Amino acid sequence: MRAALRRAGRRAEETAAATYALNGLTVDEARRRVVRDGVEVSLKPKEFDLLAFLIAHPGQVFTRDRILAGVWGLDYAGDSRTVDTHVKTLRERLADRSDRPRWIETVRGVGYRFRESPAD
Repeated sequence: MRAALRRAGRRAEETAAATYALNGLTVDEARRRVVRDGVEVSLKPKEFDLLAFLIAHPGQVFTRDRILAGVWGLDYAGDSRTVDTHVKTLRERLADRSDRPRWIETVRGVGYRFRESPAD
C-alpha cells in the first residue's frame, strides 16, 4: 500500500512540473532550467520561481501582492517592492529591456505580465 502511494505521489510531482516555450524563451520547471534563444541562462531560485509563475499565465496581469503570494507565499511579511527588484534583476539576466520588453511587461498602476506575443 505504501509503495503504491509513493509511486502515485511521484507521478503527481512529475505531471505538476511543466515546460513552457514562448517568444524564444523556454522554462523547464522540472529541471529548473531557462534557455533564451538557445543559450542557457543562470537564475537565482526566486528569479526562476518568478519567471515560472509569470510564463505559466501568459497575458494575465498580476498585482505585486498576487505575485508575492504566488511566488513567496502567503506568509511573506516583506515589502511588495521586492517584486520590482526581482523583476529588474530578472530582466537584466534575460537581457529584456523595460522600455521595450520582450517577455516581462509592466502594466502601469497594476503590476506585471508575461507577453503572449513578441514585441513589435
